[in-house]
Amino acid sequence: MPLNNEDLSRILSMDDAAFSALVAEIARAAGGSEKRVRELSSNVPELKKALSGMSASQAEALLKRAGRGKSEEIMNALRRNGYGR
Repeated sequence: MPLNNEDLSRILSMDDAAFSALVAEIARAAGGSEKRVRELSSNVPELKKALSGMSASQAEALLKRAGRGKSEEIMNALRRNGYGR
């Protein structure tokens, strides 16, 4: 599994600015438009709430839905920020 529950907890404990920057990097890695990147990264409370209800296995399943290439880009973005294996 690329992420574990400790990774998720650390991500959720990030301050809002750092979390927003991470979300923007992930959205870009997933191929999101700059408009979508801005929308996602500006909605920190809602994203943290959604993420807090996920297990590591649910997060992995969500990544897989993005497709192999995009999910690898997303994981690379997370690894650059110290998360996942």
